[in-house]
Amino acid sequence: MKKLKYLKKENERLRKALNLKEERKIDILGIEIISFHPSLWRKIAVVNVGEKEGISKGDLVINEEGFLVGKVIEVEQNYSRIIFINDFSFTLPVFVGDNFYGLLKGGWDKASLLYIETDKGVKTKDKVWVRPSMINLPIYIGEVKEIRKNKNSLFLDIKVKFFVKNPLLHRLFVIKM
Repeated sequence: MKKLKYLKKENERLRKALNLKEERKIDILGIEIISFHPSLWRKIAVVNVGEKEGISKGDLVINEEGFLVGKVIEVEQNYSRIIFINDFSFTLPVFVGDNFYGLLKGGWDKASLLYIETDKGVKTKDKVWVRPSMINLPIYIGEVKEIRKNKNSLFLDIKVKFFVKNPLLHRLFVIKM
Protein backbone atom coordinates (compact mmCIF):
# COMPACT_ATOMS: atom_id res chain seq x y z
CA MET A 1 0.00 0.00 0.00
CA LYS A 2 2.87 2.39 0.83
CA LYS A 3 4.46 1.70 -2.53
CA LEU A 4 1.19 2.49 -4.33
CA LYS A 5 0.89 5.80 -2.46
CA TYR A 6 4.45 6.66 -3.37
CA LEU A 7 3.85 5.83 -7.04
CA LYS A 8 0.66 7.90 -7.04
CA LYS A 9 2.53 10.93 -5.64
CA GLU A 10 5.36 10.37 -8.12
CA ASN A 11 2.82 10.29 -10.96
CA GLU A 12 1.27 13.57 -9.73
CA ARG A 13 4.69 15.28 -9.61
CA LEU A 14 5.53 14.14 -13.13
CA ARG A 15 2.16 15.35 -14.43
CA LYS A 16 2.89 18.78 -12.91
CA ALA A 17 6.19 18.88 -14.77
CA LEU A 18 4.56 17.88 -18.05
CA ASN A 19 1.86 20.53 -17.58
CA LEU A 20 4.57 23.09 -16.82
CA LYS A 21 6.27 22.34 -20.12
CA GLU A 22 3.01 22.49 -22.11
CA GLU A 23 1.45 25.52 -20.37
CA ARG A 24 4.53 27.73 -20.48
CA LYS A 25 5.73 26.41 -23.83
CA ILE A 26 9.29 26.13 -22.63
CA ASP A 27 12.02 23.66 -23.46
CA ILE A 28 12.81 21.84 -20.21
CA LEU A 29 14.92 18.76 -19.64
CA GLY A 30 14.67 16.48 -16.61
CA ILE A 31 17.94 16.11 -14.75
CA GLU A 32 19.28 13.70 -12.17
CA ILE A 33 21.77 14.54 -9.44
CA ILE A 34 24.88 12.37 -9.66
CA SER A 35 26.84 13.79 -6.73
CA PHE A 36 27.10 16.72 -4.35
CA HIS A 37 29.94 19.08 -3.47
CA PRO A 38 31.87 17.52 -0.55
CA SER A 39 31.56 20.65 1.61
CA LEU A 40 28.62 20.95 3.97
CA TRP A 41 28.63 24.70 3.35
CA ARG A 42 28.30 24.56 -0.43
CA LYS A 43 25.06 23.63 -2.19
CA ILE A 44 26.45 22.47 -5.52
CA ALA A 45 25.59 19.27 -7.39
CA VAL A 46 26.79 17.43 -10.47
CA VAL A 47 23.94 16.44 -12.80
CA ASN A 48 23.69 13.93 -15.64
CA VAL A 49 23.31 16.32 -18.61
CA GLY A 50 25.78 18.52 -20.43
CA GLU A 51 26.73 20.07 -23.77
CA LYS A 52 25.55 16.94 -25.58
CA GLU A 53 21.96 17.67 -24.45
CA GLY A 54 22.21 21.38 -25.23
CA ILE A 55 22.79 22.64 -21.67
CA SER A 56 24.57 26.01 -21.30
CA LYS A 57 26.17 27.89 -18.44
CA GLY A 58 23.53 30.18 -16.91
CA ASP A 59 20.55 27.93 -17.71
CA LEU A 60 18.01 28.04 -14.88
CA VAL A 61 16.98 25.00 -12.82
CA ILE A 62 13.37 24.65 -11.64
CA ASN A 63 11.32 22.09 -9.75
CA GLU A 64 8.12 20.41 -10.98
CA GLU A 65 6.02 23.34 -9.74
CA GLY A 66 8.04 25.82 -11.79
CA PHE A 67 9.85 27.51 -8.88
CA LEU A 68 13.51 28.41 -9.34
CA VAL A 69 15.90 26.18 -7.38
CA GLY A 70 19.26 27.00 -8.98
CA LYS A 71 21.29 27.60 -12.11
CA VAL A 72 23.95 25.88 -14.19
CA ILE A 73 27.45 27.14 -13.38
CA GLU A 74 29.67 24.77 -15.36
CA VAL A 75 29.04 22.56 -18.39
CA GLU A 76 31.07 19.61 -19.68
CA GLN A 77 30.27 17.23 -22.53
CA ASN A 78 28.27 14.69 -20.45
CA TYR A 79 27.59 16.44 -17.14
CA SER A 80 27.10 19.86 -15.56
CA ARG A 81 27.39 21.52 -12.17
CA ILE A 82 24.49 23.44 -10.70
CA ILE A 83 24.41 25.80 -7.75
CA PHE A 84 21.27 25.91 -5.61
CA ILE A 85 19.56 29.09 -4.42
CA ASN A 86 20.43 28.24 -0.82
CA ASP A 87 24.19 28.45 -1.48
CA PHE A 88 25.78 31.66 -0.19
CA SER A 89 27.63 32.09 -3.51
CA PHE A 90 24.43 32.02 -5.59
CA THR A 91 23.64 35.33 -7.30
CA LEU A 92 21.06 36.24 -9.91
CA PRO A 93 19.56 39.50 -11.19
CA VAL A 94 15.85 39.41 -10.30
CA PHE A 95 12.67 41.45 -10.35
CA VAL A 96 10.83 42.45 -7.17
CA GLY A 97 7.12 43.14 -7.37
CA ASP A 98 6.19 44.87 -10.60
CA ASN A 99 8.67 47.72 -10.79
CA PHE A 100 12.04 46.98 -9.24
CA TYR A 101 15.06 44.84 -9.83
CA GLY A 102 18.04 43.90 -7.76
CA LEU A 103 20.55 41.15 -7.17
CA LEU A 104 19.50 38.04 -5.27
CA LYS A 105 22.25 36.56 -3.07
CA GLY A 106 21.58 33.05 -1.77
CA GLY A 107 21.40 31.92 1.84
CA TRP A 108 20.38 28.84 3.86
CA ASP A 109 16.66 29.47 4.22
CA LYS A 110 16.46 33.13 3.20
CA ALA A 111 18.28 35.12 0.57
CA SER A 112 19.35 38.75 0.55
CA LEU A 113 18.18 41.22 -2.04
CA LEU A 114 20.93 43.70 -2.88
CA TYR A 115 20.97 47.14 -4.51
CA ILE A 116 17.38 48.21 -3.87
CA GLU A 117 17.46 51.89 -2.95
CA THR A 118 15.74 53.17 0.19
CA ASP A 119 13.32 55.40 -1.70
CA LYS A 120 11.80 52.48 -3.65
CA GLY A 121 8.37 51.20 -2.65
CA VAL A 122 9.29 47.58 -1.96
CA LYS A 123 6.85 45.90 0.46
CA THR A 124 6.80 42.65 2.40
CA LYS A 125 5.09 39.86 0.45
CA ASP A 126 6.26 41.33 -2.89
CA LYS A 127 7.11 38.42 -5.20
CA VAL A 128 10.72 37.90 -6.30
CA TRP A 129 11.02 36.46 -9.78
CA VAL A 130 13.04 36.14 -12.94
CA ARG A 131 11.98 36.03 -16.58
CA PRO A 132 14.40 34.45 -19.04
CA SER A 133 14.38 36.09 -22.46
CA MET A 134 12.69 33.19 -24.29
CA ILE A 135 9.84 32.82 -21.76
CA ASN A 136 7.06 35.33 -21.46
CA LEU A 137 6.03 34.19 -17.98
CA PRO A 138 7.79 34.74 -14.65
CA ILE A 139 9.66 32.06 -12.74
CA TYR A 140 9.05 32.71 -9.06
CA ILE A 141 11.74 32.39 -6.42
CA GLY A 142 10.14 33.66 -3.22
CA GLU A 143 8.72 36.71 -1.51
CA VAL A 144 10.06 39.64 0.47
CA LYS A 145 9.98 38.60 4.14
CA GLU A 146 11.61 41.55 5.90
CA ILE A 147 12.82 45.03 5.01
CA ARG A 148 15.15 47.14 7.13
CA LYS A 149 16.60 50.55 6.48
CA ASN A 150 20.28 50.91 7.14
CA LYS A 151 21.11 54.52 8.02
CA ASN A 152 24.68 54.08 6.74
CA SER A 153 23.67 52.87 3.28
CA LEU A 154 21.75 53.99 0.23
CA PHE A 155 20.25 50.51 -0.06
CA LEU A 156 17.64 48.58 1.90
CA ASP A 157 18.48 45.39 3.79
CA ILE A 158 15.92 42.96 2.33
CA LYS A 159 15.45 39.27 3.14
CA VAL A 160 13.64 36.93 0.77
CA LYS A 161 11.91 33.71 1.83
CA PHE A 162 12.13 30.95 -0.79
CA PHE A 163 8.98 29.27 -2.09
CA VAL A 164 10.89 25.96 -2.19
CA LYS A 165 11.68 24.56 1.25
CA ASN A 166 14.52 22.22 0.26
CA PRO A 167 15.61 22.41 -3.38
CA LEU A 168 17.46 19.10 -3.16
CA LEU A 169 14.31 17.05 -2.51
CA HIS A 170 12.46 17.82 -5.73
CA ARG A 171 12.40 16.65 -9.32
CA LEU A 172 14.66 19.04 -11.16
CA PHE A 173 14.51 20.42 -14.69
CA VAL A 174 16.83 22.67 -16.68
CA ILE A 175 15.26 25.38 -18.80
CA LYS A 176 17.24 25.20 -22.00
CA MET A 177 17.93 28.73 -23.26
